[in-house]
Amino acid sequence: MSAFKTETPNLKFNHLAENQQSAVKKLACKIHSLLSKDRNETLITDRVMFLSGKRGTGKTSVLKALQNTIESNQKETYNSDELQNLVNEKQNLIWLELLDLDPLPSTSNLLVSILLRIQTAIGRCSQQSRGMLDPCTEKEEIANEIRRLVTDFTIAWEGNLQSRQGNIDPDTFALEVRRAESARLKMYDLFSNLLNKVRDHIKTMNQYETDDGNANRILFVLPVDDFDLNPKLSLELLKLIRMISVPGFCTLLSGDLEIAEEMFDQKVAGDL
Repeated sequence: MSAFKTETPNLKFNHLAENQQSAVKKLACKIHSLLSKDRNETLITDRVMFLSGKRGTGKTSVLKALQNTIESNQKETYNSDELQNLVNEKQNLIWLELLDLDPLPSTSNLLVSILLRIQTAIGRCSQQSRGMLDPCTEKEEIANEIRRLVTDFTIAWEGNLQSRQGNIDPDTFALEVRRAESARLKMYDLFSNLLNKVRDHIKTMNQYETDDGNANRILFVLPVDDFDLNPKLSLELLKLIRMISVPGFCTLLSGDLEIAEEMFDQKVAGDL
């Protein structure tokens, strides 16, 4: 269960204020448009959404209500074409657990946080499977893929090459630079391959069928809350999104865009 700040875990669309319902409709329309396109035709700008608003305006409630709408097992109809279209496609959506940046320490490994949410989603789908045996081999392959991703990410992202440059010989330094760059270039393909394996696993577990007879249309949605309250991690997350923003994976950022821009400016100015 996501650690939402709201104390109404069963929050529904009709519980929201009019402006919040409007935000849900716009997000539903955007997500549905991603489902309606060929995954390979989407741009990185299509796969990043931002829900902006001042503190206390109910952004977290919007995220929670949208999640509950997608994950509800009840057959409901909505007086909203945007929301109804998305509900009709909800079998093609994997809503990952909320990533709240506010309480996270600045040293947090965001990729590991995302990968753990993907693992949790696999477990959720396994519990919802309709009487099929759990294919442990596929789960082990996915776990190994995640471990490889963590290793490559550590090399590509968290290395201390620059600080060690004066302590190692030039040839060794050049070799490690090439190794780090090679790991960085592989990240996109590794993450894409991981999501494809997860899609196949979900298809096997749930006897999954879509209109085209496969699970290729499954879209992973990562909601991120309090994006504006942790500038260091927010910048790291934007860099990471650029590295792993593969078709079929979108990020929904929630926060005060004006505050985020101001904090980014201060952070960049302090780093110069």
